[in-house]
Amino acid sequence: MKKRIKKILDSVYDIKQVDIKPFFYGRLTSKLEYINNSENFYLKYERPFLIILVSFLLVLNIFFITNNDNETLNNLSADINEVYFESNKNDIINFTSNEE
Repeated sequence: MKKRIKKILDSVYDIKQVDIKPFFYGRLTSKLEYINNSENFYLKYERPFLIILVSFLLVLNIFFITNNDNETLNNLSADINEVYFESNKNDIINFTSNEE
């Protein structure tokens, strides 16, 4: 076991340092600045807008859930007799009254 560990640790000494291309750090910093600027825009404008929008929709949803009046539903309900026989008496043919 110790020989394996020693072999693995000795393999690190054979690794050569990588040569980087010229102007690598300049390109790297410019990419990091671009990512940082786009992230700042998100944190500054988009994130607060999304939070406000979601909170507004939640408040609107809670308002409609709690404002559910049963009285309006009862006022809108009507019997079939009211709708069928009283709405347009001239246009409706009453088949039940023609009993022979």
